[in-house]
Amino acid sequence: MNLILQEDEKGCGLACVAMICGHTYQEAKAKVVPHCWGGQFTHYDAFEYFNLHGFSYQHWYRHTRFILPEHDSIFPERSPWPIATPFADFHMLLTRGDIGHWVAMDFTGEIYDPVRGRGKKIEEYEVMQIIGVWAGAKEGKNNG
Repeated sequence: MNLILQEDEKGCGLACVAMICGHTYQEAKAKVVPHCWGGQFTHYDAFEYFNLHGFSYQHWYRHTRFILPEHDSIFPERSPWPIATPFADFHMLLTRGDIGHWVAMDFTGEIYDPVRGRGKKIEEYEVMQIIGVWAGAKEGKNNG
């Protein structure tokens, strides 16, 4: 995976799908509606982009989406969290800051931050969502 820096103030999600799919920022930007590079890039947008380019994915929230009787909260936090990572060829992580911020991670656990660059670790971020992404058998970086 190659580092791609965001070219728009809130283009982190767009930069991450470009990194994972092997596209340039401009190629990715040309394929999505403007809200995706204007700060409203959601996991649904990432799913659609991955679907269009032949990638598979698995999505995890920090908090469970079901009511569990053994917890006091409607949306209890998963334990452990973040889940054991890396677990896929690529990952896209929604982290918390002033606003949500997407970063990419490779199969070795190295973070590719569209603002801060390479070399960061998952422990440096407060992770809210994790999307594990797999390429086709020929393109996969973590396939046998």
